[in-house]
Amino acid sequence: MAALIVSPYYKKLVLWFILAALVILGIYIRFADLDADPPLYFEGSSQSLSTDPYQYTYHARNQVLFGQWDPLNLDLVGREC
Repeated sequence: MAALIVSPYYKKLVLWFILAALVILGIYIRFADLDADPPLYFEGSSQSLSTDPYQYTYHARNQVLFGQWDPLNLDLVGREC
């Protein structure tokens, strides 16, 4: 069976075509449904639904691993303000 010889130019052309197709696909996915983005009033410094969950999962992880919810061992319930 004879081996198929492919020129370096053809390989480079195929790679550029694949790269261009990926870029076009990425742009299409980004701009296809702009309503899927979060609203503009969700900021990184706000206490919105998109910023809180990692804090809650950290406390749950601490409860499972160490048996207490608070990783800092603060007794805020019994403390006088």
